[in-house]
Amino acid sequence: MTVKPWYIVLLALSLGACNSPQAPKKETPNPDWVIPEAKMTEILVDVHIIEGARIGKKVLGDSLYAIDHYNFLWEKYGITEAQYDSSFDFYNKNAEKMDRMYEKVILELSKISSKQGAKASDLDEEKEE
Repeated sequence: MTVKPWYIVLLALSLGACNSPQAPKKETPNPDWVIPEAKMTEILVDVHIIEGARIGKKVLGDSLYAIDHYNFLWEKYGITEAQYDSSFDFYNKNAEKMDRMYEKVILELSKISSKQGAKASDLDEEKEE
């Protein structure tokens, strides 16, 4: 039995089609009810600041309860807790978007932490003088 050259060409084309690079995934646009990424990133920074300072139901160094800080946060950004929760759930199910936002959140929290560290260092130097 002899193999025809066109069989080889057909086999090569078939195998080549199987290994072709995949097109990049298209991100689905956010529904209208989802808080936009930039605003959600800002909100997440503030949420992590509240959570970082929280001790039980109160916030460190404050007489207000954490819920009061959250209510101020919702008012500051003109959203409701339900909007935040549903938007967080949406982003949590869209890992690429959530990862992208959290890269920015971590960067911003690092900047804030560095500034606070510098201020504390300046205060320590003033006390020593």
